[in-house]
Amino acid sequence: MKKLTLLLLLSGAVIFTYAQKGHTNTEFGIKGGLNIANVSIENSTNPDSKVSGYIGGLAHIHLDKQFAIQPELMFSGQGYKQTIAGTDYTTSLNYLLVPVLGQLMFGDGFRVETGPQAGVLVSAKSKVNGNSTDVKNNVKGFDFSWVFGLGYLTSTGFGVDVRYNLGISNINNVSSDKVSNRVFAVGVFYQFRQ
Repeated sequence: MKKLTLLLLLSGAVIFTYAQKGHTNTEFGIKGGLNIANVSIENSTNPDSKVSGYIGGLAHIHLDKQFAIQPELMFSGQGYKQTIAGTDYTTSLNYLLVPVLGQLMFGDGFRVETGPQAGVLVSAKSKVNGNSTDVKNNVKGFDFSWVFGLGYLTSTGFGVDVRYNLGISNINNVSSDKVSNRVFAVGVFYQFRQ
């Protein structure tokens, strides 16, 4: 997975270099929104969703009129909630995410997007009865997901998007049962126009 992260970062650097040489039209932006996060647990009932948020930046790189590549860098709050033997647990997983999305633009501002996303775990905490415990050792430090999304950009540079991040890698570091992130995200962004 470290090789995959390196490959994604290297790909992003090549795309940025290509864009800066004037071969493409690149616009930068900021974004933020709401996450409805959960996990899929193999051989178990899935827990309840946890609401959190995300914030970050983007580079929208036009390759032609209808196709673009959009690498992003985001801080994302994820996790889940569950009740075990009458006790409520909230697990908060904070990631630094690097999605690299291909976007097909159509109509007057609509775009569909998909692509890989690498995530590096920043922190992991479990809260029970108001007491918080560090559980970072229980969660793998790298997460790989595939992103599916739909967005709309207005002529003013403001936009909205919705995404589903399908976790592919196993983030469970304590047993053989596979645990994968699942995140539905809705947000707003501003793309600085040239």
